[in-house]
Amino acid sequence: MTKREIEVIRAELEFIYNTFGEKEQRIKLVEECNEYIESLKDEEIADLAVLSFQFILCHDNVREIFTQKLKRTMDRIDSNFYGKDGD
Repeated sequence: MTKREIEVIRAELEFIYNTFGEKEQRIKLVEECNEYIESLKDEEIADLAVLSFQFILCHDNVREIFTQKLKRTMDRIDSNFYGKDGD
């Protein structure tokens, strides 16, 4: 994925989130989580990702927690916390 493609996706996700608003997107996120749990299909993973990234991009608190969790996972991989060498 190119940097331009990422920029377009980010703009589209923010537009969608702002169009529907936090309350409606939280409801939709719960629906998508349930659909994913029930089916475990790739399409549902994609739907879940679209909604999840809206919250990551549009909410400072969610973005901060996301960044912390990502860093923690990378640190754990680097320290062999999971018993894998990261390769």
